Amino acid sequence: MTATGSQNSLPVPQDFPVGIIEGFFGTPWDMRSRMTFIERLPRMGLNFYIYAPKNDPCLRSRWSGDFSAEYTAGLKQLALKVKSAGMKFGIGFSPLGATADSAKSLPVFRRQIKLLAEELRPDYLALLFDDMKISLEHEGVLQNAFIRECLDVLTPYGVRLITCSSFYTTDPILEKVFGKMPECYHSDLLRGL
Repeated sequence: MTATGSQNSLPVPQDFPVGIIEGFFGTPWDMRSRMTFIERLPRMGLNFYIYAPKNDPCLRSRWSGDFSAEYTAGLKQLALKVKSAGMKFGIGFSPLGATADSAKSLPVFRRQIKLLAEELRPDYLALLFDDMKISLEHEGVLQNAFIRECLDVLTPYGVRLITCSSFYTTDPILEKVFGKMPECYHSDLLRGL
């Protein structure tokens, strides 16, 4: 297998994840377009798809609210489509504002992650801290607690965790938009993982 399926590509081990994360700003895809796109991915040599659009409030700004039956059914249909195409399915989750009151947010976060794991049976869950305002010097410690909670919930389901930190580049634009990076952010974020 190759990354693009062409003769000129570098060989990629069969189990090496090569795929698409739908995680962009802008006009969202409608479900029909998304499903058509997913059908094409295996022909391009891709083996996973992660649903993480930045305009899905259930996975971002309203992450702590209940998911409607219709919403959950749509995600199940999407997961089934991806898996029936022979790929692994993942879901992206951005608990915006959760670290502001983590004592209150962690139990709700745990419930939501467990619900996603049980209902969708994803292969991957992407815990995304990008696009989050940083207001506390110990933000890395707080985000670490959410990563640990996520791992605790997902491990029994065999779901692999992917994460994106709030500071994923040294580009100064991140500090202009989201706040100054705490001095020990990355070491705090990764401690004990």
